[in-house]
Amino acid sequence: MKFNPECCDDTKFKRFLCKNPYHSPHLPFLAMSSTQAQQERTESTKEYTKEYRDVAVLLAAASALTRSPSLIDRMTYALSPEPALKAVADALRILQSDQNSQNPAITQGKNERGYPIVRVRVEDRNVPLVIWGRLPSSESVRSFVEDVSRDVNIARKIGTYASSLLVEAQLRLEREEGE
Repeated sequence: MKFNPECCDDTKFKRFLCKNPYHSPHLPFLAMSSTQAQQERTESTKEYTKEYRDVAVLLAAASALTRSPSLIDRMTYALSPEPALKAVADALRILQSDQNSQNPAITQGKNERGYPIVRVRVEDRNVPLVIWGRLPSSESVRSFVEDVSRDVNIARKIGTYASSLLVEAQLRLEREEGE
């Protein structure tokens, strides 16, 4: 339905009413089609999941090493920035402890095609769990912390993305072990 400026008179605008229930100058998103709105939401999500993929890889690797989904769950279900930031801090601490050990279980490298990967040696497996991506730089973590402090929904998106990276790596490992 197209906007018709003649459909509303001044008194109705003062009361925020309009003869056309789908139009209001104060709610421009109503004039947007559902496809356009979905596309804008998808583009926004894609930006954050691309920008903070490294943070998702960190969470997935730390969760794989500890064999506990709690880090990812705290991020995915965060209601405020604090639990999300604590989950990232805990994941970094797990990584730091691992890297300080004599035989680190988490290593970075490249696969045969040259793509960056993170390998996590899991105790009961002969082959390491491979997560596609790299661990975050301090700048990436700083940027993530600032953005999550402004909008906790970013943390939820990255938590969900981290969960999918971990599940994908586990399924790939099971498939490779089965062959």
